[in-house]
Amino acid sequence: MTRAERKALKATQKKKAPKADGEEEEEDDSDLVNPNRLSAKAKKLSDLNAPQPISRREREAKEKQEAKERYWKLHLEGKTDEAKSDLARLAKIRKDREEAAARRKAETEG
Repeated sequence: MTRAERKALKATQKKKAPKADGEEEEEDDSDLVNPNRLSAKAKKLSDLNAPQPISRREREAKEKQEAKERYWKLHLEGKTDEAKSDLARLAKIRKDREEAAARRKAETEG
């Protein structure tokens, strides 16, 4: 008996005998059962609410984001080397502009 014949026979039997409400239908043929399929493991309720360990990739991304936030916090406080050099550069620019403004003012008065 071929697979197609078994399928047709099963379809005709299904049409002839309607199933009752409490009756469950078994759809898997013994020939068609996947031997590699794993059955679902029973999970405990306590395990469902427990925090799941994060993957290495997620953990590294989280650590990278936290490091970036720490750096910017220090940068805004002026404690990083980059912030110190930026503040020194801005102070020099501010001083040069004040000197230029004083020169322009002296030229217009004099």
